[in-house]
Amino acid sequence: MSKSLGILLRNLRKIQGINQKELSRGICSLSTLSRFESGEREPSKIVFDALISKLGKNSNKWEIILSENDKLLIKCRNYIDYLIKSEKWLQLKETIKDYEKLTKTDNNLNKQYICFINAIIYKKNIDYKKAIKECITGLELTGLKINLEKFKINVVISENELKLICLLLEILLEENLINTLDIYNYWKEIINYIDEKCTDEEYKLNFYIISSYNIAYILYLNNKYDESLLYVNKGIKCIIKNKSIYYLKKFLLLVLNLNDYISYELFNISKNIQYKDIDVILETIDEWSLKNFDEKEIYIRPYNSVYSINEVIRNTRNYSNKTQEELMLSKDMKSFIGNQYNISNIENCKQTPNKKSSKNFLQALDIGNEEENYRLSVIEEDFILQELAWKIDFNITHNYNEEATVLLDLLKSKVDNNNIYNKQYIEKCELFIKDNITSLTYKEYKNEIFRILSITIKDIDKLKNEKWKRFFTKEELRLLLNIGGSYHKGGKYEEALIWYKKLEKYFKEFYPLSGTVVYKTLLYNLSQVYGLSESYEESIKKSKDCLILSIINNKSYIFYRALYNIGWCYGKMMLENNNYKKECHKILNQSNCFAKFYNDKKLQINIDEKIKIWHLN
Repeated sequence: MSKSLGILLRNLRKIQGINQKELSRGICSLSTLSRFESGEREPSKIVFDALISKLGKNSNKWEIILSENDKLLIKCRNYIDYLIKSEKWLQLKETIKDYEKLTKTDNNLNKQYICFINAIIYKKNIDYKKAIKECITGLELTGLKINLEKFKINVVISENELKLICLLLEILLEENLINTLDIYNYWKEIINYIDEKCTDEEYKLNFYIISSYNIAYILYLNNKYDESLLYVNKGIKCIIKNKSIYYLKKFLLLVLNLNDYISYELFNISKNIQYKDIDVILETIDEWSLKNFDEKEIYIRPYNSVYSINEVIRNTRNYSNKTQEELMLSKDMKSFIGNQYNISNIENCKQTPNKKSSKNFLQALDIGNEEENYRLSVIEEDFILQELAWKIDFNITHNYNEEATVLLDLLKSKVDNNNIYNKQYIEKCELFIKDNITSLTYKEYKNEIFRILSITIKDIDKLKNEKWKRFFTKEELRLLLNIGGSYHKGGKYEEALIWYKKLEKYFKEFYPLSGTVVYKTLLYNLSQVYGLSESYEESIKKSKDCLILSIINNKSYIFYRALYNIGWCYGKMMLENNNYKKECHKILNQSNCFAKFYNDKKLQINIDEKIKIWHLN
């Protein structure tokens, strides 16, 4: 969460030397942007995405509370992305019609998004003329005109505009009407733009990967193999560093083609991956592609957490056992903040409360510090500190403890340590780093997590209830997950399952668009506990759920570890029925090739041990 989204936007804009006219182009009026920056209004999610991406950032790290209609728009967009990845083109056309019904016809950002999806469909149908027209029309909707004869990006552009330009360049390359070396220069311009303007590494990531691939591919087509190799190595290095699977298949196929002209030893893929492992990785990607899964729609959710104010008020009131009449009273019990008719309409999603009413209702429900619609883990107006926190999280997740400790000390020296949310974040990180290094006992770990949770949650004892309907921040959810993890590490699998299942209900039944960051780890942990409890079929199911979320979000870390869980379960089943031996060996080999590719030595050791113990050589 941030002290004020508007102040953060304004500070970012001024640091980067961007005036209000340039930032607001094609997104909103100057007066509206001024109201955003002053805190008088908060933008919709779609407007916020456009503004923050023009400033070189993305919105993936925010928890966002929206109106119910905005939440439905985001839900529909996520479903559209899923349909594209699943290659369900007929359903995609129908869903676009549904999206148009949800949107305001005069909103150019929504029209631009529809142009982008239409261009993808035309490209798939090899109707390049219409695809190009949709791209150009989409760009012009927000006042951006592209001159292909003198291609230069001289203004700051939004994520959707950048996606449209990249799609346009891919279409031009497929159409084969423009000299490929000209298109090479266009992609170089994209690289130059994201290097200069996109300072958020995660926002830059996919654009850098797609640009590196297309440059490498064009150079390959023009027999410039050494230069192509340079960009292949850059792209793959970026994929490995960021634990991504985006464009991985295309890069590896290009590696195979280049190997006819260049020695494999020159490829900077990974220190210990062999040429034959590439075939295994490619086969694995095809076998576990999204279109090969059943019942995957229930796992479609945004990467970040999206809630509607309506569901937050409804669920938290029920969790708090307050009547609608009690909610009508202000926290000091001296005035009314609404009436029962309005509260009923809000809870039934027929009415959206304004910012002031939302704040009053949330305070009455004892979550009064959550009135910001757009929230981050650290409450500071300096965006550099927000990015510092994300780097800390990444390093802790991947056990880079020294790096995490150095960055955390830097963060502590710069933030308001008296703020309860900053205090909770810092103490959480300190605990996770300490446990990574010394491995606390499960009781020590659990007690510390409860203590850190109590910094922001007053009714901490109530967490033992069967269902959690109240709203939790992302950091609170991470801590709740790790209470289950404390039982998990202590071998108390039944207690761990009880805790994990309560958290699973929170995600599935009450907040279906809460983000994948915690949910994916929850499913992974569930798969492990089911396996350790000898419920192998259930463990395999949860592992496959992890794979679905990893594929949707182009993340590799849980992907290949979930594969290992599946192979491990087949190994355990193999001990009773040798029919599982072939499947066990195949999946462990798949996981091992990915672990080598991403330099996950800990997992490689585990797999080698299992192969030796189970005589799978």
